[in-house]
Amino acid sequence: MPMDDARAQELRDASARLVEEWRLTGEYAVDLAAVPKVIADLAPQFVTIRSIQGNVVVNVQVSGGFVHQGYLVVVTRADPAFQPRTGRNWRHDRLSDDITWYSEDPRRGP
Repeated sequence: MPMDDARAQELRDASARLVEEWRLTGEYAVDLAAVPKVIADLAPQFVTIRSIQGNVVVNVQVSGGFVHQGYLVVVTRADPAFQPRTGRNWRHDRLSDDITWYSEDPRRGP
């Protein structure tokens, strides 16, 4: 799913707002009814927030079941070289410095 710079910035900003709420509530899974519009427009199956070695990542999974796909948005980067990953041997396409597309099927790109 290609993403222009403006849309990528909207996704980063929306993810940052979710992280601020997460810091206040401590909730891991995000209520889909409460996600910002730019994330809701992606029609996610779920949205989660994780801290991985000090790097805070929002996972917006847009499909699951047999082929998981989605976006990993790095909101806080403790390590400049950190690149988020999910799944073993899944395809990861870096869309910008902070956004990575992932797919369980290596033939399916963004």
